[in-house]
Amino acid sequence: MTSGSGSLKPRDGARIDLRLHVSWSAGSLRGVAEASDVSPQGLRIETDVALDKGARVALSVDTGEGKPAETQAEVVWCRTHQTPTGRTVHDVGLQLATGWSHDMGKLGAALSTLFALQAESDARIPTALPARLPDGTGVELVEIQMGVLRFTGAEGTARKVDRGAAMTVEFDVEGSTHRWQGRVTWLAEGAGEGERGAGFGLTLSGLDGNAKALLERIRRGQARPGPIRLSA
Repeated sequence: MTSGSGSLKPRDGARIDLRLHVSWSAGSLRGVAEASDVSPQGLRIETDVALDKGARVALSVDTGEGKPAETQAEVVWCRTHQTPTGRTVHDVGLQLATGWSHDMGKLGAALSTLFALQAESDARIPTALPARLPDGTGVELVEIQMGVLRFTGAEGTARKVDRGAAMTVEFDVEGSTHRWQGRVTWLAEGAGEGERGAGFGLTLSGLDGNAKALLERIRRGQARPGPIRLSA
């Protein structure tokens, strides 16, 4: 199959940096993959073959309980890239037919409950905070959700950072300088990425209670930091 781009419709809700082992099949094609970027209605897998937009995919998700969770999904986008070792792989965005549910065992029940609670307590509150990449390129922090910072910018922004790269977030707020560590967990070129637009996601790590509280205040607009500085 050839790769496609575009999106049938955006995946709504928070995404969590969870790794799941899945077996998949689409027609005569099949394989095993690690799924990530898990949301209430979908996930992303990395495959050795490109899958067409709109293709139906059967998924068998390893739940760790012996019995896998079986579900159906549809390809909403497929993006090809090369690994640092030169291997060609394909990132495939999948939209689940029914979302995570209690019918999918303890894993499905846990994810269903988590996302339901998150929808209540962590509704998206758009932000618009200026930031700069290490090379000085201006970007904007447009969303904070579940410890993930979403930055957007002009076309080509995603090519200025590397997925998996460590990055420091530094900013001044309320008379203090704060430095948080994170890692780039996804990239979006701006086409075929649903609602994301050009940019990238930075997942923060090692935040203590005070840092989490400050992040929540920034998310809700109760504290507004100065320009955000991003460094490798």
